[in-house]
Amino acid sequence: MKRTKTIRSKIFMLVLLGIVAVLLMAAIGLNTMRMMDGLVDESAWAHQVVAGVNEVKFKQENFLGHVSGANAKQAMDALGAVQKLLEQAKTHGLDASEFMAQLQAYAKAFEPMSKLSLEVEDAMRKQNVQLTLLTSTLRESVLKAIDNNRNLAVMKGNTPNAGEASLRMVAFEVLEQVERLQLGVVKLLNTRNVAAFRDERDTAYDQITNTTNVLEALAPEVADKNIADGATDAIRQTEKMKVDLDALVDNWLARENLVAQLLKASNEMSRGGQAFLDATRQVIDSTRQHIMWLTLVCAAAVTGLLCLLGLFISRSINRPLTISVNGMGEAASQVAQAASQVASSSQVLAQGSAQQAASLEETSSSLEEMASMTRQNADNAGQANNLMDETKTVVGRANQSMDTLTKAMEQITAASEQTGKIIKTIDEIAFQTNLLALNAAVEAARAGAAGAGFAVV
Repeated sequence: MKRTKTIRSKIFMLVLLGIVAVLLMAAIGLNTMRMMDGLVDESAWAHQVVAGVNEVKFKQENFLGHVSGANAKQAMDALGAVQKLLEQAKTHGLDASEFMAQLQAYAKAFEPMSKLSLEVEDAMRKQNVQLTLLTSTLRESVLKAIDNNRNLAVMKGNTPNAGEASLRMVAFEVLEQVERLQLGVVKLLNTRNVAAFRDERDTAYDQITNTTNVLEALAPEVADKNIADGATDAIRQTEKMKVDLDALVDNWLARENLVAQLLKASNEMSRGGQAFLDATRQVIDSTRQHIMWLTLVCAAAVTGLLCLLGLFISRSINRPLTISVNGMGEAASQVAQAASQVASSSQVLAQGSAQQAASLEETSSSLEEMASMTRQNADNAGQANNLMDETKTVVGRANQSMDTLTKAMEQITAASEQTGKIIKTIDEIAFQTNLLALNAAVEAARAGAAGAGFAVV
């Protein structure tokens, strides 16, 4: 009894060790899963940073295409969001100082460029208003007034004023030269050929100066004071237009230089973001390998320890089992002696068995009756089995129908997702079309009268 208790206790210890091993492996697995979840979070965070950089570049392109204070604020807000994300780098064990410096350099390049761009855009609007006013003065106050005086003189049979006729020709030349200069500005904005623009501008300035000198000389010879005042006002507006246009072009060139610096900083920021993502991936891969090796080492250590303990316990169990088996052999010999004594007693029992045979015949008749009842029950059970088979067939058909319905629903879901993607693509094309239309309207507004046809497009 004492040996049996010892064996039981050791077997219990072996089972307990197995449970401990399972718990240790489960703890290692849970720790591995927790660390892997952390790696997934770091990867998602790094991709979120890169997505933020792409958002900054998109807002930048939107601002450069449509200069406005709101678009500039959106770009800076997107940049601020990326900087806030990078502030979490230390919590992820990453060094983002170089990338943060690139973002700060981009912010320093964007702020003066956006400010100057808004100033240039405002100056261009004012320049367009000034050109419109100048052309209106030449057309309404000079050309139209001279034409009205000439028509009135012809109706009265008088000779038109020769000075007004000469003034009309000169005013018309000034109008054409101003419009050509305006087209040159539009061409500069489209081609960015500064050297060609400067040559055209200098030539146009010389022509405008010569023409306005002639216009200034002819103005006193005109009898109509309103026409003379209109010509003088046009000369003053032309000189102011030249000064403002030079300042506008200089600011535009400075803005182009800042844009070039911004694009350089933007490219550096994109490369920095990609480098930061690559560094994050390397850290994640290194940590993942470290986790795998640590898990394997822990599992191997636990397995080896359990094997040693199991070997020790099994050896300690085998020794008392051997002693128990030897004792059982001695007991078996004693049982054999007792069996011979039981055999002699069996003969006596045989005689009693003959007497019981008669009773068995009566019992057999009763068993036959029970057998007939059993067969009847078996027939009923067969009929029940047939009904169950039919029920199983019907249930199988129902399962097949449900599988078909499930596949159809999955196909409908896939088609809905494809439809959603197509609608999203159509929305993106519509958005780009609206952007192109808005850009065309802005260019048409800048072109003035010469862009009327372009505005229709």
